[in-house]
Amino acid sequence: MPSLSALNRTERDLPHHDEKTWLVRMSRAQAEALLSGRPDGTFLIRPSTTGQYALSIVCSGAPKHCLVYETERGFGFAEPFNIYPSLGALVLHYAANSLEEHNDDLIFL
Repeated sequence: MPSLSALNRTERDLPHHDEKTWLVRMSRAQAEALLSGRPDGTFLIRPSTTGQYALSIVCSGAPKHCLVYETERGFGFAEPFNIYPSLGALVLHYAANSLEEHNDDLIFL
């Protein structure tokens, strides 16, 4: 069984901690092409045509999309959930918590 320090080191090494691995400038169509055929849970965050950000994530074998709002309270998917001070904090929270409450299509079985 791995030690607790090894587990913590593994957690810190996940790409979730490095926004260069998930924050990209591309269109929805480009995101869908890039994510096509990737494993469930593979994601990126990109600018949306709405002026906000969009989360593009593979769920049930297909790319799905969810707007990420930036308000004076922070980043999130809907009020009152706009409480993350940065996109990185939002990504780290949802790496361990379900997105289902924000989009019924984002159910990982």
